[in-house]
Amino acid sequence: MDNQAKEKKPLNFANISIFAWLAALCGLAYFGYVVFTHDGLRGTSRYIAVAAGALLTVIALVWTLKKKNPGATLLNLVLACALCFAGIFIPSMQQQQENIFKEPAKTDVSYVNFYVRNDGSHPSDDLADYGDAVFIVQNQFDTANEYTAVTEASSQLGKEIATSEYETVMEALEAFYQGKGDVLILNQAFSAKIRTLDRYADFDRDTKIIYTCTIGEEKVDEEPVQEEKQPFAVLITGSDTRDSALTTVTRTDVDMIMAVNPNTKQILFVSIPRDYYIYNPGLEGMDKLTHLGNLGVLNTVDGINQHFNLSMDSYLCTNFTHFKQMIDGLGGITIDNPYAFTSGSFSFPEGSISLNGEQALSFARERHNLPNGDFDRSKHETLIMQGMMQKIQTLVQDGQKASVLKTLSSNFLTNMNFNDLYNLYASSSDVDAEWEYIRYGLDGYGTYAGTVSMGWDTMLYVCQPIDAQVTFVNQVVNQLLNGERIGQDVMPGQEGATYVEEEQQ
Repeated sequence: MDNQAKEKKPLNFANISIFAWLAALCGLAYFGYVVFTHDGLRGTSRYIAVAAGALLTVIALVWTLKKKNPGATLLNLVLACALCFAGIFIPSMQQQQENIFKEPAKTDVSYVNFYVRNDGSHPSDDLADYGDAVFIVQNQFDTANEYTAVTEASSQLGKEIATSEYETVMEALEAFYQGKGDVLILNQAFSAKIRTLDRYADFDRDTKIIYTCTIGEEKVDEEPVQEEKQPFAVLITGSDTRDSALTTVTRTDVDMIMAVNPNTKQILFVSIPRDYYIYNPGLEGMDKLTHLGNLGVLNTVDGINQHFNLSMDSYLCTNFTHFKQMIDGLGGITIDNPYAFTSGSFSFPEGSISLNGEQALSFARERHNLPNGDFDRSKHETLIMQGMMQKIQTLVQDGQKASVLKTLSSNFLTNMNFNDLYNLYASSSDVDAEWEYIRYGLDGYGTYAGTVSMGWDTMLYVCQPIDAQVTFVNQVVNQLLNGERIGQDVMPGQEGATYVEEEQQ
Protein backbone atom coordinates (compact mmCIF):
# COMPACT_ATOMS: atom_id res chain seq x y z
CA MET A 1 0.00 0.00 0.00
CA ASP A 2 2.87 2.41 0.87
CA ASN A 3 4.65 1.64 -2.39
CA GLN A 4 1.47 2.46 -4.36
CA ALA A 5 1.12 5.78 -2.54
CA LYS A 6 4.70 6.65 -3.40
CA GLU A 7 4.10 5.91 -7.08
CA LYS A 8 1.16 8.41 -7.33
CA LYS A 9 3.13 11.63 -7.37
CA PRO A 10 1.22 14.89 -7.92
CA LEU A 11 1.66 16.65 -11.25
CA ASN A 12 4.50 19.13 -11.30
CA PHE A 13 2.59 22.21 -12.51
CA ALA A 14 5.71 24.33 -12.21
CA ASN A 15 7.46 22.43 -15.00
CA ILE A 16 4.31 22.14 -17.10
CA SER A 17 3.65 25.90 -16.82
CA ILE A 18 7.23 26.69 -17.86
CA PHE A 19 6.96 24.45 -20.94
CA ALA A 20 3.59 26.03 -21.78
CA TRP A 21 5.13 29.51 -21.46
CA LEU A 22 8.00 28.50 -23.76
CA ALA A 23 5.34 27.45 -26.30
CA ALA A 24 3.78 30.91 -25.95
CA LEU A 25 7.21 32.50 -26.47
CA CYS A 26 7.64 30.48 -29.67
CA GLY A 27 4.17 31.61 -30.73
CA LEU A 28 5.23 35.24 -30.15
CA ALA A 29 8.37 34.74 -32.24
CA TYR A 30 6.32 33.22 -35.08
CA PHE A 31 3.74 36.02 -34.82
CA GLY A 32 6.44 38.71 -34.96
CA TYR A 33 8.07 37.07 -37.99
CA VAL A 34 4.76 36.97 -39.88
CA VAL A 35 3.81 40.55 -38.99
CA PHE A 36 7.06 41.98 -40.33
CA THR A 37 7.26 39.80 -43.46
CA HIS A 38 3.65 40.09 -44.66
CA ASP A 39 1.42 43.00 -45.56
CA GLY A 40 -1.62 42.09 -43.48
CA LEU A 41 -0.63 44.82 -40.98
CA ARG A 42 1.24 48.00 -41.87
CA GLY A 43 3.10 50.91 -40.31
CA THR A 44 2.76 51.47 -36.58
CA SER A 45 0.04 48.83 -36.34
CA ARG A 46 2.79 46.21 -36.78
CA TYR A 47 4.70 47.47 -33.76
CA ILE A 48 1.56 47.85 -31.65
CA ALA A 49 0.49 44.26 -32.40
CA VAL A 50 3.91 42.77 -31.56
CA ALA A 51 4.24 44.95 -28.44
CA ALA A 52 0.82 43.79 -27.23
CA GLY A 53 1.80 40.16 -27.77
CA ALA A 54 5.08 40.68 -25.94
CA LEU A 55 3.34 42.37 -23.01
CA LEU A 56 0.91 39.47 -22.65
CA THR A 57 3.81 37.03 -22.78
CA VAL A 58 5.66 38.89 -19.98
CA ILE A 59 2.50 38.98 -17.86
CA ALA A 60 2.09 35.25 -18.44
CA LEU A 61 5.71 34.64 -17.34
CA VAL A 62 5.23 36.62 -14.11
CA TRP A 63 2.03 34.73 -13.33
CA THR A 64 3.74 31.42 -14.16
CA LEU A 65 6.56 32.07 -11.70
CA LYS A 66 4.22 33.20 -8.93
CA LYS A 67 1.27 30.90 -9.54
CA LYS A 68 2.56 27.46 -10.43
CA ASN A 69 -0.89 25.94 -10.92
CA PRO A 70 -3.22 24.68 -13.69
CA GLY A 71 -4.48 28.25 -14.25
CA ALA A 72 -1.05 29.50 -15.32
CA THR A 73 -0.63 26.48 -17.57
CA LEU A 74 -3.99 27.13 -19.24
CA LEU A 75 -3.17 30.82 -19.74
CA ASN A 76 0.12 30.01 -21.47
CA LEU A 77 -1.48 27.40 -23.73
CA VAL A 78 -4.28 29.78 -24.73
CA LEU A 79 -1.74 32.54 -25.41
CA ALA A 80 0.41 30.22 -27.50
CA CYS A 81 -2.59 29.12 -29.58
CA ALA A 82 -3.80 32.72 -30.01
CA LEU A 83 -0.42 33.96 -31.25
CA CYS A 84 -0.04 31.05 -33.64
CA PHE A 85 -3.57 31.55 -34.96
CA ALA A 86 -2.90 35.26 -35.50
CA GLY A 87 0.29 34.39 -37.34
CA ILE A 88 -1.67 32.07 -39.63
CA PHE A 89 -4.56 34.54 -40.10
CA ILE A 90 -2.45 37.51 -41.26
CA PRO A 91 -1.09 35.83 -44.44
CA SER A 92 -4.59 34.53 -45.12
CA MET A 93 -5.99 38.06 -44.79
CA GLN A 94 -3.31 39.37 -47.16
CA GLN A 95 -4.11 36.65 -49.67
CA GLN A 96 -7.81 37.50 -49.55
CA GLN A 97 -7.01 41.12 -50.28
CA GLU A 98 -4.82 40.23 -53.21
CA ASN A 99 -7.44 37.84 -54.60
CA ILE A 100 -9.92 40.67 -55.20
CA PHE A 101 -7.82 41.63 -58.22
CA LYS A 102 -8.49 39.53 -61.29
CA GLU A 103 -7.83 39.93 -64.97
CA PRO A 104 -10.25 42.60 -66.28
CA ALA A 105 -12.96 41.31 -68.58
CA LYS A 106 -12.18 41.60 -72.28
CA THR A 107 -14.35 44.36 -73.71
CA ASP A 108 -14.51 46.34 -76.93
CA VAL A 109 -12.84 49.26 -75.20
CA SER A 110 -10.52 49.49 -72.17
CA TYR A 111 -9.45 52.55 -70.24
CA VAL A 112 -6.00 52.73 -68.64
CA ASN A 113 -5.71 55.66 -66.25
CA PHE A 114 -2.62 57.56 -65.15
CA TYR A 115 -3.06 58.50 -61.46
CA VAL A 116 -1.09 60.98 -59.34
CA ARG A 117 -1.51 61.64 -55.62
CA ASN A 118 -3.93 64.45 -54.82
CA ASP A 119 -1.91 65.76 -51.88
CA GLY A 120 -0.49 68.91 -53.45
CA SER A 121 2.80 67.28 -54.44
CA HIS A 122 1.66 67.01 -58.07
CA PRO A 123 -0.39 70.11 -58.87
CA SER A 124 -0.39 69.67 -62.63
CA ASP A 125 -3.22 67.82 -64.40
CA ASP A 126 -1.33 67.69 -67.71
CA LEU A 127 0.66 64.61 -68.76
CA ALA A 128 3.09 66.91 -70.59
CA ASP A 129 4.45 68.07 -67.20
CA TYR A 130 5.47 64.54 -66.18
CA GLY A 131 8.28 63.85 -68.65
CA ASP A 132 10.80 63.29 -65.84
CA ALA A 133 8.42 61.38 -63.57
CA VAL A 134 8.66 57.73 -62.52
CA PHE A 135 5.67 55.69 -63.74
CA ILE A 136 4.62 52.70 -61.61
CA VAL A 137 3.38 49.59 -63.46
CA GLN A 138 2.43 46.08 -62.35
CA ASN A 139 3.09 42.78 -64.09
CA GLN A 140 0.21 40.74 -62.67
CA PHE A 141 -2.70 41.53 -64.99
CA ASP A 142 -3.60 43.43 -68.14
CA THR A 143 0.03 43.73 -69.22
CA ALA A 144 -0.79 44.11 -72.94
CA ASN A 145 -3.02 47.15 -72.38
CA GLU A 146 -0.57 48.53 -69.87
CA TYR A 147 2.28 48.25 -72.42
CA THR A 148 0.11 50.04 -74.99
CA ALA A 149 -0.55 52.84 -72.48
CA VAL A 150 3.17 53.20 -71.70
CA THR A 151 3.96 53.38 -75.43
CA GLU A 152 1.26 55.99 -76.01
CA ALA A 153 2.45 58.11 -73.08
CA SER A 154 6.04 57.95 -74.35
CA SER A 155 4.83 59.11 -77.75
CA GLN A 156 2.89 61.99 -76.19
CA LEU A 157 5.95 63.10 -74.21
CA GLY A 158 8.40 62.58 -77.06
CA LYS A 159 10.67 60.41 -74.93
CA GLU A 160 10.67 56.99 -73.34
CA ILE A 161 9.17 57.26 -69.88
CA ALA A 162 10.90 55.81 -66.82
CA THR A 163 8.97 52.92 -65.28
CA SER A 164 9.22 51.15 -61.95
CA GLU A 165 7.80 47.60 -62.15
CA TYR A 166 6.09 45.58 -59.41
CA GLU A 167 4.90 41.99 -59.49
CA THR A 168 1.33 42.52 -58.22
CA VAL A 169 -1.34 45.20 -58.24
CA MET A 170 -1.14 45.41 -54.44
CA GLU A 171 2.61 45.98 -54.52
CA ALA A 172 2.27 48.67 -57.18
CA LEU A 173 -0.50 50.36 -55.21
CA GLU A 174 1.51 50.30 -52.00
CA ALA A 175 4.59 51.70 -53.74
CA PHE A 176 2.47 54.49 -55.19
CA TYR A 177 1.13 55.46 -51.76
CA GLN A 178 4.65 55.30 -50.27
CA GLY A 179 5.90 57.79 -52.88
CA LYS A 180 8.22 55.36 -54.67
CA GLY A 181 6.95 56.71 -57.96
CA ASP A 182 5.02 59.69 -59.28
CA VAL A 183 2.39 58.19 -61.58
CA LEU A 184 0.45 54.93 -61.22
CA ILE A 185 -0.67 53.31 -64.47
CA LEU A 186 -3.67 51.05 -63.93
CA ASN A 187 -6.72 49.76 -65.77
CA GLN A 188 -9.82 51.66 -64.72
CA ALA A 189 -11.54 48.32 -64.03
CA PHE A 190 -9.42 47.98 -60.87
CA SER A 191 -10.59 51.27 -59.30
CA ALA A 192 -13.84 49.87 -57.86
CA LYS A 193 -11.96 46.92 -56.32
CA ILE A 194 -9.36 49.21 -54.78
CA ARG A 195 -12.07 51.08 -52.88
CA THR A 196 -13.21 47.85 -51.17
CA LEU A 197 -9.92 47.74 -49.24
CA ASP A 198 -10.23 49.67 -45.97
CA ARG A 199 -6.92 51.47 -46.24
CA TYR A 200 -7.69 52.56 -49.80
CA ALA A 201 -11.37 53.38 -49.29
CA ASP A 202 -10.64 57.03 -50.20
CA PHE A 203 -8.72 56.17 -53.36
CA ASP A 204 -10.88 58.50 -55.50
CA ARG A 205 -10.19 61.44 -53.19
CA ASP A 206 -6.54 60.52 -52.67
CA THR A 207 -5.80 60.56 -56.39
CA LYS A 208 -6.54 62.41 -59.59
CA ILE A 209 -6.32 61.27 -63.20
CA ILE A 210 -3.95 63.20 -65.44
CA TYR A 211 -4.36 61.07 -68.55
CA THR A 212 -6.49 58.21 -69.87
CA CYS A 213 -5.40 55.88 -72.64
CA THR A 214 -8.44 54.52 -74.53
CA ILE A 215 -7.73 51.15 -76.12
CA GLY A 216 -10.19 49.79 -78.69
CA GLU A 217 -13.29 51.31 -80.20
CA GLU A 218 -16.77 51.55 -78.75
CA LYS A 219 -19.42 49.87 -80.87
CA VAL A 220 -22.33 52.16 -81.58
CA ASP A 221 -25.47 50.93 -83.30
CA GLU A 222 -26.42 52.99 -86.32
CA GLU A 223 -30.00 53.12 -85.10
CA PRO A 224 -29.99 52.72 -81.33
CA VAL A 225 -33.22 51.31 -80.00
CA GLN A 226 -34.48 52.60 -76.68
CA GLU A 227 -35.65 49.72 -74.50
CA GLU A 228 -39.09 50.40 -73.12
CA LYS A 229 -39.11 50.44 -69.34
CA GLN A 230 -42.05 49.18 -67.36
CA PRO A 231 -44.05 51.66 -65.26
CA PHE A 232 -44.17 50.85 -61.54
CA ALA A 233 -45.72 52.01 -58.27
CA VAL A 234 -44.14 52.19 -54.81
CA LEU A 235 -45.51 53.12 -51.38
CA ILE A 236 -43.47 55.77 -49.55
CA THR A 237 -43.87 55.83 -45.76
CA GLY A 238 -42.43 58.11 -43.10
CA SER A 239 -42.24 56.95 -39.48
CA ASP A 240 -43.17 59.46 -36.76
CA THR A 241 -39.94 58.73 -34.86
CA ARG A 242 -36.52 60.34 -34.62
CA ASP A 243 -34.60 57.10 -34.06
CA SER A 244 -31.21 56.76 -35.71
CA ALA A 245 -32.13 53.20 -36.71
CA LEU A 246 -34.70 52.57 -39.43
CA THR A 247 -37.41 49.94 -39.12
CA THR A 248 -40.28 48.70 -41.27
CA VAL A 249 -42.44 48.07 -38.19
CA THR A 250 -43.65 51.44 -36.94
CA ARG A 251 -46.55 53.85 -36.92
CA THR A 252 -46.50 55.97 -40.09
CA ASP A 253 -46.88 59.75 -40.27
CA VAL A 254 -46.60 59.86 -44.07
CA ASP A 255 -48.20 57.45 -46.55
CA MET A 256 -47.83 58.26 -50.22
CA ILE A 257 -48.28 56.37 -53.47
CA MET A 258 -45.64 57.16 -56.10
CA ALA A 259 -46.38 55.83 -59.59
CA VAL A 260 -43.77 56.24 -62.33
CA ASN A 261 -43.89 55.87 -66.12
CA PRO A 262 -40.31 56.19 -67.44
CA ASN A 263 -41.52 56.18 -71.05
CA THR A 264 -43.87 59.18 -70.80
CA LYS A 265 -41.61 60.77 -68.14
CA GLN A 266 -44.42 61.26 -65.67
CA ILE A 267 -44.39 60.77 -61.90
CA LEU A 268 -47.61 60.73 -59.89
CA PHE A 269 -47.78 61.40 -56.13
CA VAL A 270 -50.90 60.63 -54.08
CA SER A 271 -50.61 61.51 -50.39
CA ILE A 272 -53.04 59.89 -47.97
CA PRO A 273 -53.94 61.40 -44.55
CA ARG A 274 -52.45 59.50 -41.63
CA ASP A 275 -55.90 59.15 -40.02
CA TYR A 276 -57.53 57.65 -43.11
CA TYR A 277 -60.10 55.07 -41.98
CA ILE A 278 -59.39 51.84 -43.87
CA TYR A 279 -59.36 48.08 -43.37
CA ASN A 280 -56.40 46.70 -41.40
CA PRO A 281 -55.59 43.32 -43.05
CA GLY A 282 -53.41 42.16 -40.16
CA LEU A 283 -56.10 42.69 -37.52
CA GLU A 284 -59.09 42.16 -39.84
CA GLY A 285 -60.96 45.33 -38.95
CA MET A 286 -61.26 49.05 -39.63
CA ASP A 287 -58.40 51.19 -38.38
CA LYS A 288 -56.48 54.42 -38.80
CA LEU A 289 -53.95 54.14 -41.64
CA THR A 290 -51.09 55.15 -39.34
CA HIS A 291 -51.72 52.08 -37.15
CA LEU A 292 -51.33 49.58 -40.00
CA GLY A 293 -47.56 50.08 -39.86
CA ASN A 294 -47.42 48.62 -36.36
CA LEU A 295 -47.71 45.24 -38.08
CA GLY A 296 -45.07 46.12 -40.67
CA VAL A 297 -44.90 48.15 -43.86
CA LEU A 298 -46.18 45.24 -45.97
CA ASN A 299 -49.38 45.33 -43.92
CA THR A 300 -49.71 49.01 -44.87
CA VAL A 301 -49.06 48.14 -48.52
CA ASP A 302 -51.75 45.42 -48.37
CA GLY A 303 -54.26 47.77 -46.76
CA ILE A 304 -53.77 50.49 -49.36
CA ASN A 305 -53.85 47.95 -52.20
CA GLN A 306 -57.18 46.60 -50.98
CA HIS A 307 -58.68 50.03 -50.42
CA PHE A 308 -57.76 51.45 -53.84
CA ASN A 309 -57.81 48.12 -55.71
CA LEU A 310 -54.11 48.36 -56.65
CA SER A 311 -51.29 45.81 -56.81
CA MET A 312 -48.17 47.54 -55.43
CA ASP A 313 -45.45 45.36 -53.95
CA SER A 314 -42.61 47.87 -53.38
CA TYR A 315 -41.98 50.28 -50.52
CA LEU A 316 -39.59 52.99 -49.35
CA CYS A 317 -39.44 53.66 -45.57
CA THR A 318 -37.77 56.52 -43.73
CA ASN A 319 -38.25 58.52 -40.50
CA PHE A 320 -37.82 62.09 -39.27
CA THR A 321 -34.07 61.79 -38.60
CA HIS A 322 -33.22 60.11 -41.88
CA PHE A 323 -35.57 62.36 -43.83
CA LYS A 324 -33.53 65.38 -42.71
CA GLN A 325 -30.25 63.62 -43.46
CA MET A 326 -31.53 62.69 -46.91
CA ILE A 327 -32.47 66.27 -47.81
CA ASP A 328 -29.10 67.54 -46.55
CA GLY A 329 -27.31 64.69 -48.36
CA LEU A 330 -28.90 65.86 -51.60
CA GLY A 331 -27.69 69.39 -50.94
CA GLY A 332 -31.16 70.76 -50.10
CA ILE A 333 -34.20 71.07 -52.35
CA THR A 334 -36.22 73.82 -54.02
CA ILE A 335 -40.02 73.87 -54.09
CA ASP A 336 -42.77 76.23 -55.25
CA ASN A 337 -44.73 77.14 -52.10
CA PRO A 338 -48.38 78.02 -52.97
CA TYR A 339 -48.92 80.32 -49.96
CA ALA A 340 -47.02 81.81 -47.03
CA PHE A 341 -47.21 80.30 -43.55
CA THR A 342 -45.10 79.77 -40.45
CA SER A 343 -44.08 76.59 -38.65
CA GLY A 344 -42.26 76.89 -35.35
CA SER A 345 -39.29 79.18 -35.86
CA PHE A 346 -39.49 78.93 -39.65
CA SER A 347 -41.32 81.28 -42.02
CA PHE A 348 -42.09 80.01 -45.49
CA PRO A 349 -42.89 82.77 -47.99
CA GLU A 350 -44.99 82.20 -51.09
CA GLY A 351 -43.11 81.27 -54.26
CA SER A 352 -39.86 79.44 -54.97
CA ILE A 353 -38.02 78.60 -51.73
CA SER A 354 -34.94 76.53 -50.89
CA LEU A 355 -35.07 74.15 -47.93
CA ASN A 356 -32.47 72.25 -45.92
CA GLY A 357 -33.30 69.07 -44.00
CA GLU A 358 -34.66 70.75 -40.84
CA GLN A 359 -36.73 73.23 -42.84
CA ALA A 360 -38.13 70.54 -45.14
CA LEU A 361 -39.21 68.43 -42.16
CA SER A 362 -40.96 71.42 -40.57
CA PHE A 363 -42.65 72.28 -43.89
CA ALA A 364 -43.89 68.70 -44.36
CA ARG A 365 -45.14 68.26 -40.76
CA GLU A 366 -46.99 71.56 -40.20
CA ARG A 367 -50.80 71.32 -39.97
CA HIS A 368 -51.96 73.71 -37.23
CA ASN A 369 -51.19 76.87 -39.26
CA LEU A 370 -52.71 75.57 -42.50
CA PRO A 371 -56.24 76.36 -43.73
CA ASN A 372 -57.27 72.69 -43.98
CA GLY A 373 -54.96 71.18 -41.40
CA ASP A 374 -53.91 67.61 -42.11
CA PHE A 375 -55.42 67.69 -45.60
CA ASP A 376 -53.11 70.56 -46.61
CA ARG A 377 -50.21 68.80 -44.92
CA SER A 378 -50.76 65.83 -47.26
CA LYS A 379 -50.49 68.19 -50.22
CA HIS A 380 -47.29 69.72 -48.80
CA GLU A 381 -45.76 66.25 -48.57
CA THR A 382 -46.18 65.83 -52.33
CA LEU A 383 -44.40 69.17 -52.88
CA ILE A 384 -41.43 67.91 -50.86
CA MET A 385 -41.30 64.63 -52.80
CA GLN A 386 -41.36 66.50 -56.10
CA GLY A 387 -38.50 68.71 -54.90
CA MET A 388 -36.49 65.62 -53.91
CA MET A 389 -36.99 63.89 -57.26
CA GLN A 390 -36.11 67.06 -59.16
CA LYS A 391 -32.93 67.44 -57.12
CA ILE A 392 -32.01 63.80 -57.81
CA GLN A 393 -32.43 64.47 -61.54
CA THR A 394 -30.10 67.48 -61.27
CA LEU A 395 -27.46 65.37 -59.53
CA VAL A 396 -27.84 62.64 -62.17
CA GLN A 397 -27.27 65.20 -64.90
CA ASP A 398 -24.02 66.13 -63.12
CA GLY A 399 -22.99 62.45 -63.02
CA GLN A 400 -23.06 62.21 -59.21
CA LYS A 401 -24.17 58.58 -59.05
CA ALA A 402 -22.18 57.61 -55.96
CA SER A 403 -23.53 60.58 -54.00
CA VAL A 404 -27.16 59.88 -54.94
CA LEU A 405 -27.02 56.15 -54.23
CA LYS A 406 -25.24 56.65 -50.90
CA THR A 407 -27.83 59.21 -49.78
CA LEU A 408 -30.79 57.02 -50.75
CA SER A 409 -29.39 53.75 -49.39
CA SER A 410 -28.38 55.37 -46.07
CA ASN A 411 -31.79 56.88 -45.39
CA PHE A 412 -34.37 54.48 -46.83
CA LEU A 413 -35.36 50.89 -46.12
CA THR A 414 -36.73 49.32 -49.28
CA ASN A 415 -37.33 46.08 -51.17
CA MET A 416 -36.47 47.68 -54.52
CA ASN A 417 -33.14 48.45 -56.20
CA PHE A 418 -31.87 52.01 -55.72
CA ASN A 419 -30.17 51.75 -59.11
CA ASP A 420 -33.66 51.60 -60.62
CA LEU A 421 -34.48 54.97 -59.07
CA TYR A 422 -31.21 56.47 -60.30
CA ASN A 423 -31.66 54.99 -63.77
CA LEU A 424 -35.07 56.64 -64.12
CA TYR A 425 -33.10 59.68 -65.15
CA ALA A 426 -29.67 58.31 -66.08
CA SER A 427 -30.77 55.69 -68.63
CA SER A 428 -32.88 58.11 -70.64
CA SER A 429 -31.66 59.01 -74.11
CA ASP A 430 -31.97 62.62 -72.99
CA VAL A 431 -31.05 62.99 -69.32
CA ASP A 432 -31.85 66.70 -69.46
CA ALA A 433 -35.44 66.12 -70.59
CA GLU A 434 -38.13 67.60 -68.37
CA TRP A 435 -40.26 65.29 -66.29
CA GLU A 436 -43.87 66.03 -65.44
CA TYR A 437 -44.99 65.70 -61.83
CA ILE A 438 -48.67 65.25 -60.96
CA ARG A 439 -49.65 65.67 -57.31
CA TYR A 440 -52.79 64.86 -55.35
CA GLY A 441 -53.57 65.01 -51.64
CA LEU A 442 -56.62 63.12 -50.43
CA ASP A 443 -59.31 64.64 -48.19
CA GLY A 444 -62.11 63.03 -46.19
CA TYR A 445 -64.82 63.48 -43.61
CA GLY A 446 -63.42 64.16 -40.16
CA THR A 447 -65.23 62.21 -37.45
CA TYR A 448 -64.70 59.87 -34.49
CA ALA A 449 -64.88 56.08 -34.49
CA GLY A 450 -63.55 52.98 -32.78
CA THR A 451 -60.60 51.07 -34.25
CA VAL A 452 -59.61 47.43 -34.32
CA SER A 453 -56.15 48.24 -32.93
CA MET A 454 -57.19 50.53 -30.04
CA GLY A 455 -60.61 49.07 -29.20
CA TRP A 456 -64.10 49.72 -30.50
CA ASP A 457 -65.10 51.57 -27.33
CA THR A 458 -62.29 54.12 -27.66
CA MET A 459 -63.39 56.90 -29.97
CA LEU A 460 -60.47 58.24 -32.01
CA TYR A 461 -60.38 60.92 -34.67
CA VAL A 462 -60.51 59.32 -38.13
CA CYS A 463 -60.80 60.55 -41.69
CA GLN A 464 -63.63 58.79 -43.50
CA PRO A 465 -62.67 58.34 -47.19
CA ILE A 466 -64.62 60.03 -49.98
CA ASP A 467 -65.77 57.33 -52.41
CA ALA A 468 -65.32 59.53 -55.48
CA GLN A 469 -61.68 60.12 -54.52
CA VAL A 470 -61.05 56.40 -54.00
CA THR A 471 -62.36 55.68 -57.50
CA PHE A 472 -60.34 58.57 -58.94
CA VAL A 473 -57.07 57.33 -57.39
CA ASN A 474 -57.66 53.82 -58.74
CA GLN A 475 -58.26 55.20 -62.24
CA VAL A 476 -55.37 57.66 -62.41
CA VAL A 477 -52.78 55.24 -60.95
CA ASN A 478 -53.80 52.42 -63.28
CA GLN A 479 -53.89 54.72 -66.30
CA LEU A 480 -50.27 55.72 -65.65
CA LEU A 481 -49.20 52.12 -65.01
CA ASN A 482 -50.91 51.04 -68.24
CA GLY A 483 -48.75 53.46 -70.20
CA GLU A 484 -51.30 56.23 -70.71
CA ARG A 485 -50.35 59.89 -70.36
CA ILE A 486 -52.28 61.55 -67.54
CA GLY A 487 -52.89 65.18 -66.65
CA GLN A 488 -53.29 67.27 -63.52
CA ASP A 489 -57.04 67.27 -62.81
CA VAL A 490 -59.20 68.55 -59.99
CA MET A 491 -59.61 65.99 -57.23
CA PRO A 492 -63.34 65.19 -56.95
CA GLY A 493 -65.25 65.46 -53.68
CA GLN A 494 -63.13 68.21 -52.13
CA GLU A 495 -66.14 70.43 -51.55
CA GLY A 496 -67.49 67.94 -49.02
CA ALA A 497 -64.27 67.42 -47.08
CA THR A 498 -64.27 68.34 -43.40
CA TYR A 499 -61.27 68.55 -41.13
CA VAL A 500 -61.62 68.49 -37.34
CA GLU A 501 -58.74 69.94 -35.34
CA GLU A 502 -57.75 67.37 -32.73
CA GLU A 503 -54.90 65.76 -30.85
CA GLN A 504 -53.89 62.97 -33.24
CA GLN A 505 -53.26 59.48 -31.93
